[in-house]
Amino acid sequence: MQLPDVRALPEAVSASRLEPLFFCTLTAAAAEADKVSVLLELSDKQWHTYELVSSVLAKDLSAFLKNAWQPDDLPRTEALLSIIGHLGLTDAMSFLMEQAQGSASSASVRSAILEASKEFGSAPFDPYLGMPAHRS
Repeated sequence: MQLPDVRALPEAVSASRLEPLFFCTLTAAAAEADKVSVLLELSDKQWHTYELVSSVLAKDLSAFLKNAWQPDDLPRTEALLSIIGHLGLTDAMSFLMEQAQGSASSASVRSAILEASKEFGSAPFDPYLGMPAHRS
């Protein structure tokens, strides 16, 4: 299975149309970095729906992100944090916080995780907290 072509998607996409694309990305025979790039785009589109992903998808995404994390790769960590923040993936954020409190990550990665944690707030976090829902 190939990665979905996120460039072909319209600006606004329904959550029901995005969910199968997330699952397709997770199961695609593609490089991990390519999957992260597609998930980053999909998570941005999902965030604009003002709907959280399903619990099943959140669990699968969190598992993928935990495996995709690299302790000394700041750009990868920042991409994962963006996905986590857009989708409200509390489990994945808890994992990164545990890693940041240990010595498993570089100082710059640790700093990025701690900054994101401050921005996201306490768990479980809602990426829409304080925002009025604007549905089209």
